Amino acid sequence: MCSQQPSRTGEYKGKVLRTTNLAALLCIFEKIWTPGNEDNVMSVKSRNGHLEYRFMYRGQNVFVSTGLADTTQNRKLVEAMEGAHRQEMIEGRVGIRRLNAIPFSDAWQGFIEHEKKARKDKPNTWKRIQTSGASLCEYFGKKTVFLINDGDVEAYKVWRLGGDEQRNIEPVKPVTVRHDLDNLSLFFQWAKKHRYCRENLVLSQDFEKPSDDEGIERASILSIEEERTYFAFLRREGVSEHGNLHDVGRLMIQQGLRPEEAMALPKKNVDLDARTLRVGKSKTKKGTGRLLKLTTESWQILARRMSSPGPWIFPSSRRLGSHITKLNCPHDRALEKLKMNFVVYDLRHTFATRFIEGGGDVAALKEILGHKDIRTTMRYVHPSQQYIDDAMVKFETARLAIDKQFDERQLMASTSLPTFVRSDK
Repeated sequence: MCSQQPSRTGEYKGKVLRTTNLAALLCIFEKIWTPGNEDNVMSVKSRNGHLEYRFMYRGQNVFVSTGLADTTQNRKLVEAMEGAHRQEMIEGRVGIRRLNAIPFSDAWQGFIEHEKKARKDKPNTWKRIQTSGASLCEYFGKKTVFLINDGDVEAYKVWRLGGDEQRNIEPVKPVTVRHDLDNLSLFFQWAKKHRYCRENLVLSQDFEKPSDDEGIERASILSIEEERTYFAFLRREGVSEHGNLHDVGRLMIQQGLRPEEAMALPKKNVDLDARTLRVGKSKTKKGTGRLLKLTTESWQILARRMSSPGPWIFPSSRRLGSHITKLNCPHDRALEKLKMNFVVYDLRHTFATRFIEGGGDVAALKEILGHKDIRTTMRYVHPSQQYIDDAMVKFETARLAIDKQFDERQLMASTSLPTFVRSDK
């Protein structure tokens, strides 16, 4: 006869399971266990000191975190809970919503169409997402979305980092893999809503993206000489697109704007009298706009362009009523002639670095750049070796001054000690 067991509680599918008879649950477990059936494979694991279980049912993963402490007795209880959960599924009392089967490449096309519409005001964003799709579709191809698992995503990460000689695919840097995985995460969020999958595998606790330390690439910070050479060439060319590139670049290096913020700048956001510029929402959905004080050069550029017809500071010559959206081609041609190598976005990094080297405050820089997290701001700052050396000299000078003051105080204290005279009674 089985003895009565202490009360235990556990949880699955959002419901609390409570029993005072562990033997009863163990009996259920024994009844439904049938050797030879792959769906019977059970796995009880401990995570952060608490037990969880995972099993396969009709090709689908079922995962439950019980909240129970990892003890020998609780492990038996969790095994019984898993058995009871499986039995309820077999009897139809609980179930799994049916997923829609679709190849990854087909689902990705639907996802991109959604992104085009959702981000129609930010075409560069959905185009960057589309770029990641080339490697994702190459790897996952026609594989059904809901059959992709954690191991597949991990294998994709390794494949991208190591390259593929047979397919003539070069390895990429960790930062590129992070961008691809971030976009894959967006895809899984969209796919869950369409019932193409059950979870976002990129956010799985068992999966790790390349670390930030691996992924941060050092931006190209322009020297004063490089800056003057580049912009002098753009002024000398006198071509319309070079004029746009020149003015956009100057606003970036003077105000810290993103290229898309400068190109999409409406005239209504410029107040020449107050010498201010209002920038719209930042890249993050929760980000807010910002108000920037104009430098003298920025004010001159904007004042000149405010007199042109239309609502935009940089109107498009090809699309009536719209603004320019890219300047990569004239930038690349300029670099080719000048034998230089940097991207337009590096002008923003150059602004951030010079701001700090000039004595600017990091908290103020965060607001100027429109960042939500100050850690992002710190990635924009790339101090030169000379700046680092000068900082160490300043530190040593300050430290020696402190030591000298301390020694002087000690000396004064030792020479001014009171003298006590002993008096005999």
